[in-house]
Amino acid sequence: MENLNSNIAKLIATTYVALFMSVLLFFSQPIISVARADYDKGISAAKQGDYSAAFEEWSISAKNGHPKAQYNLGVLFENGLGTELDLLQAAKWYIVAAERDYAPAQYNLAVLYHKGAGVPHSKTSAMKWYRKAALQLDELAMYAIGQMHINGEGTPRNLVEGYKWFYLSASLGHPDAPGALETIAPLMTAGAVEGAIQLAEGWLRTKNPISTK
Repeated sequence: MENLNSNIAKLIATTYVALFMSVLLFFSQPIISVARADYDKGISAAKQGDYSAAFEEWSISAKNGHPKAQYNLGVLFENGLGTELDLLQAAKWYIVAAERDYAPAQYNLAVLYHKGAGVPHSKTSAMKWYRKAALQLDELAMYAIGQMHINGEGTPRNLVEGYKWFYLSASLGHPDAPGALETIAPLMTAGAVEGAIQLAEGWLRTKNPISTK
């Protein structure tokens, strides 16, 4: 359990920033809006490492309602890339994008609530936003929900629910989830593990994989 808690602390402190450059490649889905041209310019600038130019372009797109640009501004503010580090601004833009149902922003906002960075510390709010992202099959959010159930953070401690969410996260490719499953399985009965798996697979069957992220 000590190793699991160590992994939990490590993961909770991590946002999508580690995946930022790879995620940029995904952000080229067609979006018809006046903000698209500025957004694409920001993508090109970020790929070249020019975060100041990316910040300028995404600021325009974000103000014109582009949720991915709003999320990207949050990432830049959170890490001081192309602008001064400002967690209040990071939270502001994550909230705007999260309320437009953009899963990466929902996840990053949940992490800020979990840490109390830029927003009031609230495990309940963290769980709320993790769940919203998880509903869109976000494997990082699923992993975080599993951690919170195991630790009893923002929700009563529940190994079955924890196993269920780790199982879902593993099913969608989170690299740390299989190890978490191996860690908590010995703490559960075989029947409880099987029950958790059935709950997870039932949950997945209600989702349409085509609609992920």
